[in-house]
Amino acid sequence: MTILLLGAGGLQGKAALYDLSQSPGLPPIIAADSRPELVGTRLKKWKAKNSIEVVRFDANDHEQVVGLMERAEVVIDLLPSSFALPTAKLAIDVGVNLVNSGYIVDPAKIDRKSVV
Repeated sequence: MTILLLGAGGLQGKAALYDLSQSPGLPPIIAADSRPELVGTRLKKWKAKNSIEVVRFDANDHEQVVGLMERAEVVIDLLPSSFALPTAKLAIDVGVNLVNSGYIVDPAKIDRKSVV
């Protein structure tokens, strides 16, 4: 199994990558970000306990996204929220599991009576 972390250099991505890098026994991880040098520097500082491949990544390049997703069994999407729907659609097309921590709808605007 391989874990793909999209947005590994962002605020959420940095925290997730730290946890993944410090958890012995995890499967290989692909840390994708538009700033791979920043991600690589952090990993060296943290002394990662897992196999982590850092790759340069452009979230607007759907072919690249699909190519990375095809290498993974689970994708952790921590990209800005504007990428949530396109990334989810690509994950469905590829047939890969996807986790996303973003909000597609502003929670403050949800009619709570209709949800319950």
